[in-house]
Amino acid sequence: MKALTSILASIVQRIRDEKLLWLLGVLILAVIAGLRDWIIFIAVLVVGVLVSIFSYTFQRKTCVPLAIIFKDRDAADIQLSKCEFELRDSQNNLKKKGEMAFSLDVNSWVCYLPNETEPEDIVRLFLIERNDMHWETGPFRPLFSSKEAEQVN
Repeated sequence: MKALTSILASIVQRIRDEKLLWLLGVLILAVIAGLRDWIIFIAVLVVGVLVSIFSYTFQRKTCVPLAIIFKDRDAADIQLSKCEFELRDSQNNLKKKGEMAFSLDVNSWVCYLPNETEPEDIVRLFLIERNDMHWETGPFRPLFSSKEAEQVN
């Protein structure tokens, strides 16, 4: 059942990404082809409305990039080997914990928060350099686009 829902959600996401231009295209083709029958117009309209409702019901979540700023150090000097996260819900119950994707951007390291991150969740990051230097961020809500990390040891 999850696989079917996932497939349907990805189809709906693609249709939504195209801003339902296909609906307008079908209507224009129907007019050009001389198919002025109201049943075709109503059928296309109903399908468009159903797809719109379905697309807002199954909204796809995306990874949120978060720039990490290291206190008193330039990002280019930091050689990260691991970025771990701790995700807690609004009642401070552990929701998820593990490693997260990261990359070196132009001026900072960027970590990508997991898909299931909600705005009311609390996130904490633990960053480890190749020389075993540890950094961490204080607990924060995932509404920031950047967060400062402090050296632990």
